[in-house]
Amino acid sequence: MAANSLFVKICGITNMDDALGCAKLGVDAIGFVFYEKSPRYITPGRAAEIIREINDHVRCFGVFVNLTPEEILRIRDSTGIHVAQLHGNEPPDWTQRLEKEALTVCKAFFARKKPSFADLPRYSCSMALFESGKHGYGGTGRIWNWGEVAEVGAGSEPAPTNKVHNPASVPIILAGGLTPDNVVEAVRSARPDGIDLSSGVEKEPGKKDLEKVRLLLESLKELEKQK
Repeated sequence: MAANSLFVKICGITNMDDALGCAKLGVDAIGFVFYEKSPRYITPGRAAEIIREINDHVRCFGVFVNLTPEEILRIRDSTGIHVAQLHGNEPPDWTQRLEKEALTVCKAFFARKKPSFADLPRYSCSMALFESGKHGYGGTGRIWNWGEVAEVGAGSEPAPTNKVHNPASVPIILAGGLTPDNVVEAVRSARPDGIDLSSGVEKEPGKKDLEKVRLLLESLKELEKQK
């Protein structure tokens, strides 16, 4: 992640048009949800077809909920995902096992359930995703107190406090309730290294609104100019 720019990930991709559209607009990453209870679930086979088309343009995340490392690695090998985003109650040794297999790990931590933000030091991961966790797995799509993230002190600006120790300065991605309309406020409050959106740039679950993605990126460009 570049020190002076925000990493932008669009999650919940289910079709080729949305994947190609997001890549063309210039997002850094897209995410495929391999959690069958999600309305944005995609089969590994379909994800593999999309990844073959866009592999050189964006980083591809696979979102998993409590799948074993062995299952995740099988999906990695069949799809070509670059990053495993673990969004459940996975134990710390699972992240270690995945990274030993040369798979980058993004672990999710939650403000309202375990693993909490305070659990970050227990995990070996290359990046951390922070969200509220109030309404189950797979993202909430609901606004929460983004300022809680700033207390971790992982962003590029100094944080006012350090309630959570982040010894490795793991890049933190903010998620939960983000839209093109509120992303500037959220980034100013949380000071994250990146952002992750799904429902906030959709027409309906699993179908992205590329105009909203464009507006999101325009909002971030304006924010960058103000620094």
